[in-house]
Amino acid sequence: LKGLDAVIDCVGEADGFARMKAGKVVRDDGSFVTIASFDAGFDPKAHTPLAFASFHCLANKPAVQDELAAMLVEKKLKVVVEKEYPFTEAGVRDMMAAQIGGKAMGKLVLRVDAN
Repeated sequence: LKGLDAVIDCVGEADGFARMKAGKVVRDDGSFVTIASFDAGFDPKAHTPLAFASFHCLANKPAVQDELAAMLVEKKLKVVVEKEYPFTEAGVRDMMAAQIGGKAMGKLVLRVDAN
């Protein structure tokens, strides 16, 4: 992958930030946000030419959640679901294997049925 608008890192794999920069995964004016690794540091403007790159500690702020929900409704934000897995022992094992494999391009969803 090259030239993406943004990467949101929720895994924090070893040297992920450095490899993302070296491989030009994010375009020059793009953004990189991580909740899993301190590699990007805390100064969002420290990694030019990226527009934003920083570790971000999540907080439960209803205003932010409302803004993200509105962006989803307006189709300004898209959540890519790579695959859904059943809530069974085999499903959990398969989902974890996919996560560990590091090849998923979207969210891996563990489906918990109401029945």
